[in-house]
Amino acid sequence: MITNRILLVVANLSLASSTLKLEVYTLKGLGLRYKFLVRFLEVVINRP
Repeated sequence: MITNRILLVVANLSLASSTLKLEVYTLKGLGLRYKFLVRFLEVVINRP
């Protein structure tokens, strides 16, 4: 019983950490897209 509970906790922790990593990667990707969009808009606006 104790080993099953420990395995369950470990599985939940690994799942939470992988979900957190995925969210961080997604946020980084969105940040890069936002930076690219801002630079693109600056170029378009500054064009004579």
